[in-house]
Amino acid sequence: MKNIDFPASDTGILLVNLGTPDSPKSKDVKTFLQQMLTDKYLITGSSLKRKFLVNYIIIPARLSKSTAAYKSVWTEEGSPLKTGMINVAESLSQTINMPVNIAMRYGNPSIEAAFREFQEKEINNIIIIPFYPHFTLSTYVTMEEEIERIATQYKDIKYKITNPLALDKNYLNGFTSFINEYIIQEIEITEPEKKERDADENISEDKLKENQLNSDNTDNAGNAEPEEIANEISESDISEQGSSESSEHKINSAIRSEIPFSSFEQEIFAERKTISSEEEIMINEANQKETAEKEDNKKINLSAIEEKGDKEKEDNKKINVTLAEEKTE
Repeated sequence: MKNIDFPASDTGILLVNLGTPDSPKSKDVKTFLQQMLTDKYLITGSSLKRKFLVNYIIIPARLSKSTAAYKSVWTEEGSPLKTGMINVAESLSQTINMPVNIAMRYGNPSIEAAFREFQEKEINNIIIIPFYPHFTLSTYVTMEEEIERIATQYKDIKYKITNPLALDKNYLNGFTSFINEYIIQEIEITEPEKKERDADENISEDKLKENQLNSDNTDNAGNAEPEEIANEISESDISEQGSSESSEHKINSAIRSEIPFSSFEQEIFAERKTISSEEEIMINEANQKETAEKEDNKKINLSAIEEKGDKEKEDNKKINVTLAEEKTE
């Protein structure tokens, strides 16, 4: 992260993360998914194509799973991602004695709401810190473009965005130390402790399945047809995903559930666990259908042109015959 000289007292800090639903209820999860998945950096193609895929294929097939996943990590305080960010903001504000706000690229509190709040407090300089552990189009770049769009409405506010965390040595060293600490614990853990941990993980999986079952019984979102498409996924695909779990994956899962800062990522991890080959298959089917429709339209257009040409030839022939007859007369 590059060094920044803080200006005077009219400067604020904005911490930005990916986003979260307002609640784990299906209607709020649906709203959140619609906003996130229609982003051009998450699903490529035309706006019309994205809306069709999201609203008629992905969300109907995925909503109950996503709702169950959010319910499994939701706390009494609310979204773990949001409450974790609020705690960091409060602690940072006390440490540096500056106003600190949080914002989400998708969902609430929005980036625009944060800019508006800073303006109301007459804070004209904002240092924006993205909370992404990596640099991708679907995280850092889409956030950057959204900030640029919003900033045009707040001409008096100047802002600068810090470099991605993936380029910050302190962040990488800290992450490495957490991983090393876990590896040491994993080596030293006793057999009874392993059994107890595995039992706790099984309970969490059972809770997730129960939430999903409840969501399936209560949600009425989406049509049956996309659900039927999703159910056509072969059992071999599912078993291959399950059997491919490596020791690295287990370490990452444990890190996410055990290290102190895991609350920032648990929610997003729970959401991303629902991403499977189902969506890829359905998107490929939609792409194939779109390609086939284009080919059909092309054939129809060629046929219409040929018919038009034949008709014009026939009309010209009749005209020539008529002119010839008139000339003879």
